Amino acid sequence: MSFKKAVLAVGAVASLFAAGAANAAYSQSATDFSANYAFSNFLNNDGSFNLSFSSVTGKLEFNLPPATPGGTDRHIVLDWGDGTGTPTYTYNGVAYTGGNVAVTGAGITEVLSLFLPSLAAQLTPVINAQEVFVLNFNLNSGLNFGVTETNTTVNGTPATGTSAEQALLALSVSPNAGLLASSLTDVTATVNNAPSVIVNNVPEPESFALMGLGALGMLAARRRRA
Repeated sequence: MSFKKAVLAVGAVASLFAAGAANAAYSQSATDFSANYAFSNFLNNDGSFNLSFSSVTGKLEFNLPPATPGGTDRHIVLDWGDGTGTPTYTYNGVAYTGGNVAVTGAGITEVLSLFLPSLAAQLTPVINAQEVFVLNFNLNSGLNFGVTETNTTVNGTPATGTSAEQALLALSVSPNAGLLASSLTDVTATVNNAPSVIVNNVPEPESFALMGLGALGMLAARRRRA
């Protein structure tokens, strides 16, 4: 479908997942999720780092509140099955292959807590929970994220405290180095009410519906003029 190349840009997941810890509409789950993962590019203090997964099987599922007031709830499913077939990635039932999202520091650590709880426990105390990160992801070759810190918080004020890159650098030395490159096996878990992402630019189905109605209106006007 043409939606496969749609960009998933969440506005702080900075206007992608605008949900807080008290929002019951947010939940995430991992079902039989297995993968090899590795962090990289966190040694040069450039404000960005990478997280890549390979040999992925199983499913990740996210239920999110609307990106804007009055919008539709969002349902994202990343399903690799047993690893032998073609993976499916859907956003409210529409296929896509990647994009970018703005997420808070709290959102990043909560997502990591789903399948990397030991690492999330190390990062949570040192990452600014309100800081905004831009997360670019590619689903074509497994699951690959490039994360860049914006150095600002959700309300636009300068971020303070340890950067995520600096926190990863500290974890790259013994005895924690194993947290940054390892394997996950059969993770089955659910997290509810997690602080989340803030905004999303994946074309919403209703947006296309409105575009379609607009086109029909233009055609009707032309016929009346004729």
